[in-house]
Amino acid sequence: MKTVVRLKLLLTPEQCSALQATLRACNSAANHVSVIAFGTGIKRNRELRAMMRHLRRSHRRG
Repeated sequence: MKTVVRLKLLLTPEQCSALQATLRACNSAANHVSVIAFGTGIKRNRELRAMMRHLRRSHRRG
């Protein structure tokens, strides 16, 4: 059973900006993963996570 909770955040302007930036970054990352998944045809969560982990590690190493 899922529970849905609706709430209102009372943020300062700085918190609001930080939250917006975080949500933009999260959305951008999700879009990137979606492009990779569609391009490779990977549909399984575990395989996709492994692929993204590998790409992230290889990107860090330069």
